[in-house]
Amino acid sequence: MNNLLRVLYSILPNFLKKIAKNFYRKLGSFIILDMDFVNYLSEHFRVSKKEILWLLKFGNRIDSNLWLILNPQTEEEEKIFYNTTPFYIFDLAFWHMTLAQRHFRSKIIKIVKGNVLDYGGGIGDLCLAMSKDGLRVDYADVGGRTFDFAKQMFQKKGVNNISMINLNNENISKNYDTILAIDVIEHVPNAKEVIFNLIKHLNKNGRLVVTGLRINEDSQIHPMHQKINFNKEYLISLGLLSTNEPWLFLKK
Repeated sequence: MNNLLRVLYSILPNFLKKIAKNFYRKLGSFIILDMDFVNYLSEHFRVSKKEILWLLKFGNRIDSNLWLILNPQTEEEEKIFYNTTPFYIFDLAFWHMTLAQRHFRSKIIKIVKGNVLDYGGGIGDLCLAMSKDGLRVDYADVGGRTFDFAKQMFQKKGVNNISMINLNNENISKNYDTILAIDVIEHVPNAKEVIFNLIKHLNKNGRLVVTGLRINEDSQIHPMHQKINFNKEYLISLGLLSTNEPWLFLKK
């Protein structure tokens, strides 16, 4: 919600707040298909667009069931899951096509500056959008099916100004003006360490975008999500300043 909507929401009686919140949530989950991306998925996986649409719709459910079946118990087993599952690609693609995520990602592109690191860049669509907007972008994620998908998409689109960092065998080695950690910390068992390390690589007056700080309970829809045992106060203790946006922090 923008600031005006927040003000209006704050003065509503509780029963209307509940109605407004449910409406806003349902509106945000509305899907706007990116047919260019659907075509690329069809070409990449060599299956029909009809099958791709089915996989987009049910990718999250399949991926979640696969996680429950494999039941990874260690960090290494979790890494193997993300390295091998092809369904996470469809889960992410569908999520990114929701109205809420489209709106959120358009806001991200407007507030990023300078050298940008997309940590946990997933399928690479946000990196691609930022690159087209003239930003200098580094993509970082664990190697595997999703990493390879992003790499091949960058090549297919003729984009050669996105550096890729395979977190299986590489570390972040330089500093950035903007670091994104979108839909990431809930997928790692050492979220505090990840955040601490990212802040170390953020330039003074740099911007950190991090989501997932409110995930503190088990999810049946996303059983792979880890509980986050810290909040924004931890980030502030590491030298960040909070902003009007709950996901945006500035380095002192």
